[in-house]
Amino acid sequence: MKPLKKRLILLICAVISGIICGILSLYGQSLSKPLYSQKGAERWSQDGDYAQISVFLSDKSSLSEYEIAGIQSAINEKLTSDSLKAPSKDARLWYDAWSADIGQMKLSGTCSEIVTAQVTAVGGDFFAVHPFHLKCGSYFSPADLMKDRVIIDTNLAWKAFGSSDVDGMEIAIGGQKFTICGVIEPEKNNASKISYGEKPRMYISTDLAKKLNSGVATAPSSTGATGSQNNGIAFTCYEAILPNPVRNFAKERMTTAINERENTIILENTGRTSLSHRWENLKKLHSMLISTDGIIYPHWENEARIIDFDLSVLLALEILFLILPVFTFLFFLWKGYRWLEDFIDAKKEAYKRRYRSEIEQF
Repeated sequence: MKPLKKRLILLICAVISGIICGILSLYGQSLSKPLYSQKGAERWSQDGDYAQISVFLSDKSSLSEYEIAGIQSAINEKLTSDSLKAPSKDARLWYDAWSADIGQMKLSGTCSEIVTAQVTAVGGDFFAVHPFHLKCGSYFSPADLMKDRVIIDTNLAWKAFGSSDVDGMEIAIGGQKFTICGVIEPEKNNASKISYGEKPRMYISTDLAKKLNSGVATAPSSTGATGSQNNGIAFTCYEAILPNPVRNFAKERMTTAINERENTIILENTGRTSLSHRWENLKKLHSMLISTDGIIYPHWENEARIIDFDLSVLLALEILFLILPVFTFLFFLWKGYRWLEDFIDAKKEAYKRRYRSEIEQF
């Protein structure tokens, strides 16, 4: 095969490989778009000076409301000592949220069927951190005077009412009726389908969870007591949107406030889909397949971890398909350099011959 034909085939293969690499890159970008729960810092400030920090705890190291108040106080004191203040008196410098899966409960709506749903108790600005897609209605907030409103997903709405347009209707829990203020719709991407599943879900406030406290896990107190002595929910997820003027500033403040609690994972979610984060995950890809920390992550974190894994694998494929275009570019660059070098040498030689010819004629 002639050298020119070989080079043409090499160039075509390199172009095809580069196109595949570009398609994989675009697909990776589309995978990261649904991660709204990981982009609280970007929604709060677009200047890149905030970070979202997530704390995941085991049942043994779970937080009570009293301990969360202590964490909030510790963070406020640290931010004040760092001379960080809100831009105005009525503005907020940071916000947080906490949650706990409190098990399954039997619910009933207008349909005769009794539905078993997974119930999550939430506090703080949970729906600001997790802006689930609302099918109808609205979120409840800490400022609500009435604490008996709940949010359900479309899976529960269809099973309990035969419709998803049920905001304002009542749902019964253990004989008590509560108002549905909103219906959320799960994400339709593959990672969400795996992590969220088809199990009906309901979100309730911490105050309402206390009313339904029978059979609900309580957070251990400092002396190891539970139940009536502590009288609170065992929160296993705490999240905050904090100022991050320099790298790792927010994570370090949270780590200090948590105070070396055992069986705890502290993550900075900001930039989770960035190239540097994907590269770090690729280097420890095998460890992403197993969990040895004894922590059961909520569905939004499991969704993010699935996408973390997919993006890491995609990065490996992108690198693989990028090798040929880079090699081809360097090859033709070297060939071009050699051609230029030969061209210059030929010009020099022609000039020398001409110069010698003119000397001989003289």
